[in-house]
Amino acid sequence: KIHGIYPDLKGDPGTIIAALDVVGLYPNIPVAEGINVVTSILRLHEADIDLYGLDTDRVGQLLEFVLNTNYFRFGNKIFRQRDGVAMGNNLAPPFAILYMHGMESKMLDACTLRPSIYLRYIDDILIIWRHGPEQLKNFIHHCNIQHHQIQFTAESTELTGSLNYMDVTFHITPEGAISYELFQKPCSSGLLINYSSAVPMHQKKAVAMSQFLRARRLSSSEEMHARSEARIMEQLRLNGYPEDVIHSANEQSRQPRQTRTRGQKTSPTPFLRLPFKTDSLHHTVKYLIKKYNLPVRMVSHNGNSLQRSLTRSALVPPTCRRQPDNHRRRGRPKGPCVVCGTGARQGSCLQKNIIYSLRCVECNEEYVGETSRDVETRVREHTADARKKVANTPWGEHYRRHHRGMDLRVGDAAIGTVSIVSSERDRAARRLIHANYPSLTGNIPTIR
Repeated sequence: KIHGIYPDLKGDPGTIIAALDVVGLYPNIPVAEGINVVTSILRLHEADIDLYGLDTDRVGQLLEFVLNTNYFRFGNKIFRQRDGVAMGNNLAPPFAILYMHGMESKMLDACTLRPSIYLRYIDDILIIWRHGPEQLKNFIHHCNIQHHQIQFTAESTELTGSLNYMDVTFHITPEGAISYELFQKPCSSGLLINYSSAVPMHQKKAVAMSQFLRARRLSSSEEMHARSEARIMEQLRLNGYPEDVIHSANEQSRQPRQTRTRGQKTSPTPFLRLPFKTDSLHHTVKYLIKKYNLPVRMVSHNGNSLQRSLTRSALVPPTCRRQPDNHRRRGRPKGPCVVCGTGARQGSCLQKNIIYSLRCVECNEEYVGETSRDVETRVREHTADARKKVANTPWGEHYRRHHRGMDLRVGDAAIGTVSIVSSERDRAARRLIHANYPSLTGNIPTIR
């Protein structure tokens, strides 16, 4: 955009580059006004938008429901957000973008003097101003009186000749010459995928090359590119990348790249998502896919990690749903917990997407299963199968063959001790991990 208006990156003398930032955009968006903006945009473009059978008024009703029912927990108390948009809501970014579009359209239409360039990424705005510093202050004041909840802060090149905007540093001379280079915040940790991480090698190389491409794209001259490139090299070294990988990635980034035409679609290919183990196994699977011409693309993921294992968002540990203070809640089942009551960690009955072990209290035989639901629900199903001796079920068959004379009643103690073996959200990955464990040992049948 800048190159389109200033092909030689030469502005008028006294040109100022400024960055405006909305203070706390998400929690300050007036929801009712935002919904009106969205519905008016939908009506304006209704011929071009597929609403999947809904009309604009119904979309507005759905937006009102989603945006006004944001609940969160702090400690043991539950709160509802009464105004603004929840930052974790998937609807928040597009809703904020559309609201800002509606607001800035009215704001710019009412201006007597406008920026020569006005660009925005959600709440970060970049402008190029040619009307002097005093008029720039008037423009910022004009922005701040549009809505009492939406306020802007501003920085500019007026004093220093430089401005940091997102990951770019802009420079401008008193004569109006513009240049830019890569910017990294002083507080940036500089963390990338570490070279020693358990991810495929091609992903590590892709990370290095993408950083060099970013440095080239965000540099206006060879001098600026050399400085940006040096920062990327140092960042990669700090993340453990050897010199040969760094220089190879840098050379690849300099090669001409084939660009796909915008709007050009490729035929859809299903993905085979597998947990990464080793590079050799990864290449073997890719080789077999190619050898047998399978119509899939393989992607790898990390599986479990220390961060996922050691961190949680709750301020207090989860409590068992069957504790006495939880019985008053509507829909809570009564009776002893078949998971926490067997010695498992308190609250583990609520875990989902797990691989679990259930060891028979009578004969000490073990069953290893997996489920996407909470483990207590699954163990209670096993208990019901054992009590009724249901054929073709793991625990029903086990009790039919080895504990035929034992009659279980509703409310009896658990049929086994429960422990959590592993957790994995992805279904295919969870089943692959489960396949590495013996489904059973001993007398419990393998029927699931």
